[in-house]
Amino acid sequence: MHLHYNSLMKKASISPIRVVPDFRGEIESVLKKSESKSEFLHRGTAAIQETRRLGNGVAANEVIEKLKSKLLAARKAIFEIRRK
Repeated sequence: MHLHYNSLMKKASISPIRVVPDFRGEIESVLKKSESKSEFLHRGTAAIQETRRLGNGVAANEVIEKLKSKLLAARKAIFEIRRK
């Protein structure tokens, strides 16, 4: 048995995802006006796919290393200020 799908068929819905209330609040805080959570997820997924297609993303470990470096520099600056 072969199934055939075409563009006129409805897309499958995304099952609800259970999250802790604090995380839900964080998600809802970045929704666009009148945007649903599923629309937000679709927008995020599309952005990830576009980044992969273009190949212009930055690896997470690179971002984390840059942030660590900035944090270390800020801590050193605060230490120097306090030493004076």
